[in-house]
Amino acid sequence: MSVFCIGNIDIRDFEKYRNSGYLENAARTITEYGGRYRVRGGQTTIIEGQPVLHRLVVIEFPSMESFENWYSSDAYAPWKKIRQELSETDFFVVEGLTAEESETIANLVCISGNPKPFASLPKLGNHQKKNLTSYTSPLFRGENHCREIIAEWIEKDLQDAMKIMPPHTPNRKQQPLSDTEIPLSLVSFRKPN
Repeated sequence: MSVFCIGNIDIRDFEKYRNSGYLENAARTITEYGGRYRVRGGQTTIIEGQPVLHRLVVIEFPSMESFENWYSSDAYAPWKKIRQELSETDFFVVEGLTAEESETIANLVCISGNPKPFASLPKLGNHQKKNLTSYTSPLFRGENHCREIIAEWIEKDLQDAMKIMPPHTPNRKQQPLSDTEIPLSLVSFRKPN
């Protein structure tokens, strides 16, 4: 799984930084360990919040192991020291998604307009499942949108189940809903607090 190394680099003296050889030599060591620059000091536009941004760098590595090998390598060590002497850096690594995870998430939020059956949900990791229902997540498209997607999945799963299982007793009494539940097809979900 790819990882992305992200740096927010506050360079104290860019001329000295450039003349140090860091830019060329750090790039060479990155490619030796399978890394590829995805962002390297491009124009940045702040959309939300008030982050203090400087020179942003995003480097993709094929795995956490290849990143760690690069970062701790003898080849990068002298250039890392120069970067640390000439700048203040916020540096972190984040795991990317596999193509399958990305596709699953895209289908769950109806980007394609054709969500996969509910069975695809367990393929997501816990952090991704949480993001789909979190109000602060960029994947969350509103309570009604999520309810519609889940209702579609449940209806399909129930239709499939009815083909192989006899229906429940038709005279079964419907339990009244409490004021904290929302009716949804044949099931109910708790309202968010």
